Amino acid sequence: MTVNNLETTKHRYRTIPKVFFARVYQNQIQSSKRRKQPLPAYTCSELIDWLKLQPNLTQLWEDFQKSDHDRCYAPSIDRLDDSLPYSLTNIRLTTWHQNLKKATKHMREGLLNHGKTRAKPLQQFTLDGQLVATYQSSHEAMEITGYNAQNLRACANGKLMTAYGHLWRHK
Repeated sequence: MTVNNLETTKHRYRTIPKVFFARVYQNQIQSSKRRKQPLPAYTCSELIDWLKLQPNLTQLWEDFQKSDHDRCYAPSIDRLDDSLPYSLTNIRLTTWHQNLKKATKHMREGLLNHGKTRAKPLQQFTLDGQLVATYQSSHEAMEITGYNAQNLRACANGKLMTAYGHLWRHK
């Protein structure tokens, strides 16, 4: 494929909603196969009809176009329950970035990877050893407390004595 043809294809994919969502549908098929789940319970044309009924479609598409096709603003189809296959009752329209944030959180919690997670539970103690809180991960502790996750891990791993006036230990 020549550079010109590739650019034309990218332009069509990014600027024509029907072409864009046909590609999204193909990605859903590939994703379902990779996860060893049933294929989507709808056809591409049924997905397009469903999309036409979504009140936020126009705004999402306009934001994607205004962002000069920034992937973060790209419309995305998110499964409401990630353990179930794609069906018209188990999807919602969102942005790619929001979908990624949800997937990242679920990966951290072991929901998308069959209970396997690299996250280590983290406990927060007062300086005199009283348990304050337990978090699923240093990232969750960061989101809740506002403290830097790297510093929390450094304390839990013994590289720092304390962090933010507390002791931090892996559970």
